Amino acid sequence: MTNKHIVLSLLFLTFFSLISNAQSSYNQHLSKGRFGLQNQEYQAALEHFKAAREIMEKETADIPSGYWRQLWISGGDAAWLGGDKKLAQEYYNKYTATDLTRLNDKIALLKSKGIKYLFTYYSYNQGSTGRPIFVGPGPYPCASVISKYLIWLDQDKTYIQLFDECKSYEAKIVKDPELANFYKEYVDTMVNEKISHFGYQGFHMQEYEMAFYTPDDGIWKKHFNVAYDLTPPKYTAEQLKNKALKGSPEMYQANISTQLSKFFALIQSPLHDYNRSIDTTRNRPAVVWGKTIVIDNEPITGNNSPTHTDRTNYGSEYCRLLKLKEKTWLAAYTVARNKGYLADPAGGLELEIARSTDNGQTWKPISLISDRGRDLDNAEITLLKDGSIVLACRSVRWQESYRLPVYKSKNNGVSWTKISTIDANEGKPGELGSPDKGVYEPHILQMDNGDLSVMYANEKHMTDPERLPQVISQKTSTDMGKSWGEEKMIVYDKMYNLSRPGMPVWSKMKNGEFILVYEICGTEGCAVYYKTSPDGFQWPAGLGKYLPGFQNGGPFLLSMSDGRLVVTSNTGYISISPDYGKNWNNAAVPWKQKVLYSVDWTQNIWSSLYQFGPKEIAIVSSVKRDGGGHNIQLRFGTVSP
Repeated sequence: MTNKHIVLSLLFLTFFSLISNAQSSYNQHLSKGRFGLQNQEYQAALEHFKAAREIMEKETADIPSGYWRQLWISGGDAAWLGGDKKLAQEYYNKYTATDLTRLNDKIALLKSKGIKYLFTYYSYNQGSTGRPIFVGPGPYPCASVISKYLIWLDQDKTYIQLFDECKSYEAKIVKDPELANFYKEYVDTMVNEKISHFGYQGFHMQEYEMAFYTPDDGIWKKHFNVAYDLTPPKYTAEQLKNKALKGSPEMYQANISTQLSKFFALIQSPLHDYNRSIDTTRNRPAVVWGKTIVIDNEPITGNNSPTHTDRTNYGSEYCRLLKLKEKTWLAAYTVARNKGYLADPAGGLELEIARSTDNGQTWKPISLISDRGRDLDNAEITLLKDGSIVLACRSVRWQESYRLPVYKSKNNGVSWTKISTIDANEGKPGELGSPDKGVYEPHILQMDNGDLSVMYANEKHMTDPERLPQVISQKTSTDMGKSWGEEKMIVYDKMYNLSRPGMPVWSKMKNGEFILVYEICGTEGCAVYYKTSPDGFQWPAGLGKYLPGFQNGGPFLLSMSDGRLVVTSNTGYISISPDYGKNWNNAAVPWKQKVLYSVDWTQNIWSSLYQFGPKEIAIVSSVKRDGGGHNIQLRFGTVSP
């Protein structure tokens, strides 16, 4: 190497070091600021956000845009909640500054044609660094950060068109007349309404902005968080003075119900399903839902609602079933029989195993799995070819220790022995938090050659150079679960590195191939995606395909004996594919929700699906109950041919 090359290398290393140091300092201030925001220390948070902003403005502009966007939204939330609304609006305006020429041209064209009723709807994914969109012949994708929808009313028809930084999409007609009628009737009311506050944005949430364009060239913008603004009231103003509610998620659900909140609910379906189908008149396969069985309902004690520090009245959640033989089934679910390990050193969530010998009509507990001082959850049970059963779950001490233990039973679930740990991450108290760096939701299959293979959600790659907040990983055991091989990352995208794929469920299909379903939180708002594989080991790269049908969070998959696929999720919707995932149709929902999913997503959650007969399926859900927590309910349904 010549002296010139040595000097250039040293200069490059020095420059790279400055960038790395600047980015490291920026990340530290951003992390501390968001931690302060979570703990309601708003002024301290603002000081860190200010320092992060100064570093970026002085040192380098090479930090990905997603990092900037985290600063703008978090700084805005801290300022608003800290009482400085002027500063909050400054942060928010920077966050929503992206402009689209094609969209502006279309608005001008529509107004020149006399269109009076139109508005734009912008969706800002928290921390998004952009979604690759391949346009034209070039080898590199265009990165889109913000999707902007233009919706307008023309001759009693509602039109919708999507725009982003890469291109404009085809305009479509929303066939449901309710949206058009509501918009025309209440537009003046919605323009004049005020949003009471910008609530602190949760990790999986999104920011939204609506802008109403009026005939006199006025523009009224409404900016809000889907989870916390525009929701029906939960507490009175007097109740909100209670210090115990301050800073809790419930506080942010206390806004007044407005016409704007009702309108927001109406536009969710056409927006969410824009690129697939917004035709609500399509024929749907019939599922007739019938008898409901309660598998477990823990006793309610007093008037306490369950919290992370006190599990009283938690009830039972996250149930998974396993068919052993004709009419005999096992159920594994999470129960809280103590206040939790934070209040009781020997406490923690436990896994109960129940058995049914009459094809799911009645259930009786037969065993309990505990891990002293830890929370057990996310149980999944698998019947092996030798007749034994393996149960995989998560065992955690939050922000301190994360494990995926495997238990085995040789007597049909009456007793269990721990045989291995799939993956783990160990640290000191609090060391693995902000954000969490855990492992969760294991799902084991036995492959054709007898090996066991597991999919699970993995946050450990947050410490990698790419800082992937969560990926779906796969490991394989060649000794019946006693040990596990090397990890393979199955769902992730380094270009799209603030997405959070998780909650994996997979199955072998009748055609011999495999399918994997999962949620993608973060950038995708917990929408459900899927991938297929010829052998269960070779999977396509990237984040996979979007699964239409209004699925969101905690998906579960059933591969029926006739080849059809059935998927559900926390929304309670049912999606059916007759052709191994090429097309999906919606079916009747099994559970009626009292309020919108966006208002309360915990009404019936962590559902799973099973086949009980040639055309008979069942859904098992954690159903919200009066008095606090959930119970486990099973509902049978008949699928049409």
